[in-house]
Amino acid sequence: MSSVSSFVVLRDGPETLESVRKAITCVTADSERVVVAHCGNNEHFTPTGQTEIVNGVSVPVYAWSYTTAIAE
Repeated sequence: MSSVSSFVVLRDGPETLESVRKAITCVTADSERVVVAHCGNNEHFTPTGQTEIVNGVSVPVYAWSYTTAIAE
């Protein structure tokens, strides 16, 4: 992981995926994307360039892009 805060805000993904996510639980988190394992798939999110204040901290916002199956 590099250049992503310890929390990210996820937008437009599956309804069952919480909107504020700890980056440490992401499969990949860098300045280009965040990938989250969720319900047997990888949910891919890209940076929006926006931030949101969460608990007094500015957090980067990522928007959902696409889903891929988790390789076994």
